[in-house]
This record gives sequence, C-alpha cells and structure tokens, in this order.
Amino acid sequence: MKVGEDQNHFIWFYTKYFKRQKAPLLLVLALIVVGVAIGNIGPLLYGRMIDLITAAQISELKKYIIIYFSITVGAIALSIAETYAGQFLTFKVTQRVKTDLLEKIIRMRF
Repeated sequence: MKVGEDQNHFIWFYTKYFKRQKAPLLLVLALIVVGVAIGNIGPLLYGRMIDLITAAQISELKKYIIIYFSITVGAIALSIAETYAGQFLTFKVTQRVKTDLLEKIIRMRF
C-alpha cells in the first residue's frame, strides 16, 4: 500500500467511527493533558517541601503538605476519570465497528 492510500484509509476510518464521538474524544484528550500537568506539579511541590525542611520552616511546610496531598488525590481522581472516559469511548467505537462488520457478514453471498 502507498502512503497516500494508508492516509485515505485512516481518514475514512476516523470520519466513519470517531467523528460522531468528538465530545468523548475531546474529553479524554483534555483529561490526559490536565492529568499530565497536575502530575508534573507534584515533584515541584515535593522539592519545595524538602527546601522548607532544610530551612526549618515547619509552619509553611504544613501548607505545602496539604497542597501536595490535594494534588495527589486530584491526580488519582483524574486518572480514574480518564480511564472511565477512555473505556467509554473505546466501547462506543468498538460496538460501532462490530455492528458494521456483522452487517457486512450478514449481507455476504455464499
């Protein structure tokens, strides 16, 4: 197959199966982006907490521990939501592909 043909097949597949699922697809992508952003905040906060420990600023350390805990719980919640949304999208698209395939098999002549 040529590269152009592969690209045409991909565009056809996307148009047929994913175009109707724009909202769930965008939701999954948004959850991934936000999850990555929140996941990258954790190490920064952890480093700041280490700096506060070495500077013996315990009162401010408590605030950073609460923020770190909240960010971690938020990241876990986003991960669960991302998994659920991804499975929902996969289920919808897979069901549509299976339905189309079954219809083609039924219409085949032997």
